Amino acid sequence: MQDEEVQNGIEIQGQNDRVIAWSAPEYIHSQKTGFWIVTVILIAFILLAISVYFQSWTFTILIGVAIFAGIVHLKSEPRNINYSLSGDSLKINDHNYDLANFKAFGIQNNAEHKVFSIILVPQKRFSGNVILFFPESLGEDIVDLLGTVLPIEDISPDILDRVLGLLRF
Repeated sequence: MQDEEVQNGIEIQGQNDRVIAWSAPEYIHSQKTGFWIVTVILIAFILLAISVYFQSWTFTILIGVAIFAGIVHLKSEPRNINYSLSGDSLKINDHNYDLANFKAFGIQNNAEHKVFSIILVPQKRFSGNVILFFPESLGEDIVDLLGTVLPIEDISPDILDRVLGLLRF
């Protein structure tokens, strides 16, 4: 039996391997209000003034780079990422991940934006979590397929994720 092309949200049963494919944005995009932008600019100028006052030129350059990165981030829209999940691997765009390299997964629901995500926790200590956003309609199938390979854990956002969430980044 030849492999068929996986289309968005379609499950293919073939050679005892179930494949689920979908497309989702790479991150949650929230509109920034004028107050938010003014506040961030004000904080950046205060930090710049402090760094110049103490003649900490490295910190001044770091703040400048952070301001530039923030402007680029504000102007950009999230890309759509194609996901394909099978019983032993996960494909994100053109990058393949072996599910054996992860020790568990957890589910998060962002009620404010009505978005669901799965966090894959890697086996390696200093590797970052892999976050997959998915449509609610495919949630049960995705969780069932991952549950056959990995244990599910209650995963809470780390301190960086909480701070970025508060800042709406």
